Amino acid sequence: MPTAAQRDTAAVGERSAHFLQPTGPGSFELWSTGIAVALLGMLHTGLNGRLAEIDREQYVFPEMAEQIADRLRGVRLEGMDDEIAGELTARMQSVNNDRHLRVRRATAGVSDGSGDWEAHCAAEAIQNAGGMRSVGRLDSRTGLLEIAPYTSPVHMAEGHVAAAFALLRGVERLVIDVREGRGGTPETVALICGYLLGSRPIHLQDLIDRAGDARQFWTSPAAARLPDEVPICVLTSA
Repeated sequence: MPTAAQRDTAAVGERSAHFLQPTGPGSFELWSTGIAVALLGMLHTGLNGRLAEIDREQYVFPEMAEQIADRLRGVRLEGMDDEIAGELTARMQSVNNDRHLRVRRATAGVSDGSGDWEAHCAAEAIQNAGGMRSVGRLDSRTGLLEIAPYTSPVHMAEGHVAAAFALLRGVERLVIDVREGRGGTPETVALICGYLLGSRPIHLQDLIDRAGDARQFWTSPAAARLPDEVPICVLTSA
């Protein structure tokens, strides 16, 4: 587990969103770390150039951004929307295997502003219980917490996280299953770790934006945290 002396640095894109007005059927979303961009109603032939433009403007590594943009140049987009999203994702990830950078087809309405995006996140936090997919006990002494599909923004997830650990109170060992987790917000990760990593604040990670500015994330030990002697097993996927 990371400590203050074990600095774990991660690079992310700028936390902003840009939206295009719809001009016809079909909606795509570009997702990167901290970036959600709606590409509404664009013809398939226009997606490549717009994705390359967004990539150059916002991707955290400018030198990689040019290489990724080159990989998008001249791609023939054929097939169903999901296939097109998959092809664009494969192209964008092919340079440095950044799995945070992906394109997906929007199956429902796509937000067209920050207010709508807040409402979208709030609805998903309710639907997904803030990322606390399930909580229970394998036996009288062993707790199980499944975190998926991703953790919601901390102010939307806090109540769900507190409820989950209230149900886990008294366990003598804990299994955390993140095999179907796809990530989430670092503030919520820090909140969860505050129930797990003891009575002293722990430095988890730094997030560095394109300008080189860093944000530190530390645990804030929760009053209802697990006792230090409780062993924790974490299940992860490849």
